[in-house]
Amino acid sequence: MLLHLIPTSSEPLHSQIYRQIRGFILSGTLAPDSELASIRAFAQQQKVSVITVQRAYDNLERAGFILTRRGKPAIVAHLSLEERKNIVRALLREQVQPILSQAKSDGLTQDELISETTSMIKSLVY
Repeated sequence: MLLHLIPTSSEPLHSQIYRQIRGFILSGTLAPDSELASIRAFAQQQKVSVITVQRAYDNLERAGFILTRRGKPAIVAHLSLEERKNIVRALLREQVQPILSQAKSDGLTQDELISETTSMIKSLVY
């Protein structure tokens, strides 16, 4: 698994690891029961500290994306396609809602918000 970590980013490394692995799981790139590298091996591969990887794995487990077992590799949890899509929808709402609220507060009408967001969605490359 190849991650793109940016040490100079304002986002902590453990958050970058969490976000990227979460993305692989939600997109289906990492299938249920796929084994993740051990914490030590992952840290060596990514050239980060063991503590950084431990934090990311702990957060992934708390969020229900992976299962860890003492002395065994962490594995990807079973999430149905519908569960994965619901998580993505919730993440989308969480990130977009404040932006839409601010745009409304700054004077855009509902029709203007719909027009702008529709335009942006249409411009996405699939």
